[in-house]
Amino acid sequence: MGESGPVRPPTNQLPEKCMSDELTFEQAAHSLTDYLNDELPRTVLEVSRKLGDAPDAQSAKVLGIDPSGVDLSITGENELVKFVRIDFPHPAADPNDMRGMLMGLVDSVDEADGVARVATARVETPRASRYLRALCNHFDRKVQAEYDDNEGHIHFPFGECELRAEADALLITVSADSEVRMARTRHVVADHLLRFAQKETLQVDWVTV
Repeated sequence: MGESGPVRPPTNQLPEKCMSDELTFEQAAHSLTDYLNDELPRTVLEVSRKLGDAPDAQSAKVLGIDPSGVDLSITGENELVKFVRIDFPHPAADPNDMRGMLMGLVDSVDEADGVARVATARVETPRASRYLRALCNHFDRKVQAEYDDNEGHIHFPFGECELRAEADALLITVSADSEVRMARTRHVVADHLLRFAQKETLQVDWVTV
């Protein structure tokens, strides 16, 4: 999981969706738990090793998330399993705050390795320009984005996204300097694109360059 491949309309919400004020703590926690276990298993393992006092961990899984922290199941050598609680700096004020502190844990163990990773996708649609502007306009409220009707560039803290609208397709190029950041960039872009496409079914097939 978390590698190149097709992205279709998700059955579970991804982290960016947890920013919605309409989500409860329980809904956001369920969403984030699925995302980490399904898309970022290697990061969960690194969190366990570095923050869960389990340097010899062989595998790990998020059991649950609540406003005060995250619970992990960690399998070490000889298949011994232990359960670890990692507390947040303070109790989350709302689901957005909980998401932010959780992703802070992820970022703290995600070190850039200096290797540029690039992936592209060609999304067939006659509404490419409309989606380009919708994506850039949405993210421009949170991060830096430059765009016109035909081209756009979004600067995320964890990666970059370039967009180009053609008559029959939206061309997307994303880049990042770690596996985790690449996974986050791909999914944030694809997830929002699929949500904006309410009147047609899009498919995002990522190809690693």
